[in-house]
Order: sequence, then C-alpha cells, then structure tokens
Amino acid sequence: MKKEKQASFISQHPPYGLKGYLDSWTNISGILEYEISPGIAKENFFQDWDYDYLMYDPPKYFWQNQVIKKIPADAVFGCAPFVYGEALNTVFFNDDEKVDMVFLPRSDWSTFLDEDKKQEIIDALNEFEFDEDTYYITFPPDLAFWKQVIPKNLYKIAEAQYDDRWGEQLIRLMKKAKTVYCPMFCSTTLYATWCGAKTRFYDERKIHIKEPTLIEQDIHKHYSPQNKNEEWNRGMKYIQEIYSDDTLSDEKKYLTYQFFSLDLVEKPWDLYQKLRSLNERVEEIDYKIPEYNIRTDDCFYDLKDQIRKYECEPSKEIFEFFSKL
Repeated sequence: MKKEKQASFISQHPPYGLKGYLDSWTNISGILEYEISPGIAKENFFQDWDYDYLMYDPPKYFWQNQVIKKIPADAVFGCAPFVYGEALNTVFFNDDEKVDMVFLPRSDWSTFLDEDKKQEIIDALNEFEFDEDTYYITFPPDLAFWKQVIPKNLYKIAEAQYDDRWGEQLIRLMKKAKTVYCPMFCSTTLYATWCGAKTRFYDERKIHIKEPTLIEQDIHKHYSPQNKNEEWNRGMKYIQEIYSDDTLSDEKKYLTYQFFSLDLVEKPWDLYQKLRSLNERVEEIDYKIPEYNIRTDDCFYDLKDQIRKYECEPSKEIFEFFSKL
C-alpha cells in the first residue's frame, strides 16, 4: 500500500477507536476532522519523534507527556483518549467474572510476524500454565496467523482494524481482565493498569521482523527488541519491572500519569474548543454545534477523583528516567 493511500484511509478511519472516546466526552460526533496519535509509540523512546510515522493531514491530537518537546507546533496536546472513554463507560464485572488475557504479538506497517517463531511464542506462554478460561487477543490482520496454534478462546478486538466499535470493545476487555499479559510494555499495559488489572510480560522470542522494503534509515520505526539499542532495551526492562509489580507504586503512578497526560484532562467544553481549533471550517462547525449540545461537566469531576489516585511526588530516579524518553 502506498503511503499516500494509507494516509487517506487512516484519515477516514481514526486509529483504534480513539476519536470515538473524544467524541463521546464532548458529546459531538462526526463533525470535527483531526487525527490522533494512535498509541504509546515505544519505538520512539530515547530519540526524536518520528513525524513521518504519525503526521498526516488533518492536524493531530497528541498525548503522552514525553513527546511535548518533540511534536510540531501546529498540533494540539491533551489527555489520553482512553481515559475519557473509560470514564463514561458503565460496564462492570464481578471478580468471579474476570479472566486472564494474553495479548498476542501483533504486526504493523513496518513490522511483520515471523512464521517460524510462532510455536516459540506458544512455548513461552505455556510456562504460565493458563487455565481454560484465558482469553487470547489478536488484532484483526493477525487472526489467520494465530488461528492454527490457538484454536480455543482466540478473539479479535473488532471485525476490522478500523471498526467503529473498537474503542468500546477494548474497554470491555480491560474491565473484564484479571491479569493482562503482553510481549512488551505498550498502550495495552497502561489501559489494563488504569482499569485495575494486573500486568505481566512474556518473552516475544524475536517474532517481530522488519518489513522487507523498509530502508535502513527507517530502522528506528521498528519496535522489536533485537533491532533496538542497549539504552532502549534497558529502559523497557525497567518499565516492565515497574508494571509487573502488583502494587500501585509511586513509580507506576508517575509513569501512568505522565504517559496518559493526566495533568491535561479537560472539561467537555474546553476539549471541544481545543479540537475545534484543528478545523478550518469554524463557522460551519459553530452553526451545527450550539454550546448547549456539549456534555455537562459532571463527568469531569468524577474523573478528577480517579486521577488523584495517580498523583505523587516522583523520586529523582524515575523523574530523570522519564525525562530521557
């Protein structure tokens, strides 16, 4: 797929339901045109932000405090969309309804899955001795890849990568999760933590391989550990040790607070104004969206109570570590 075609398609299908979360928070849907940075983008840790990877027209809404100094001036910055979406979701599961969930390695536009390493992942997972109720979660493009070796309890988050129901179903999964297992630290780790699930990591067994046509200068877009430098791997190990601890330590609080940009949470009207600034059709938008259509502020104050649980005084070590990301 050529890059310009991919950009056009992504503009029409916001990544992973994130725009739906912001639309729900403001109570406005389908009017504003903008992009959202799709996830934690761990491949950009310890280096400059890769604009080619994330910047398409129209302008983009960014989250993650470690990239404030890296994003272009015409973008806007705010709280993680998932936080808004989860705050409005009323789904609840009792403890006896919750199950362990394994998020399987996924492919990407710059990263493929190695067919020859598939069984090695299964061997790594077998070390955990999961029970028969465990969910195995894959992304839609990788369903066929995993179907042969995981015949039972294999689920895809949505019917397609740009399914409008993606966001809602992801929140349901996170709330139903008892412990979430990932091949490495990622956005899913943060979502699970926010929803109260434990998090663990398993060995990805070098299953990720570089997309064959990716030029050498673009190797930083690849997120497989064997293709990253020692600083990146050491940093990821440190983060995974923090999130493997079942307690809500100050280190975990601080990283979650910063990755989610919780200091930038906004009332629905204020968020709407920020998103409105990304659009050129301001007069048309204002005609369609009178102020009384915007969601009231009640949800904001409830969310602020949840955010206070993650406020802490960081240690010098974790503060300096995050500043390097």
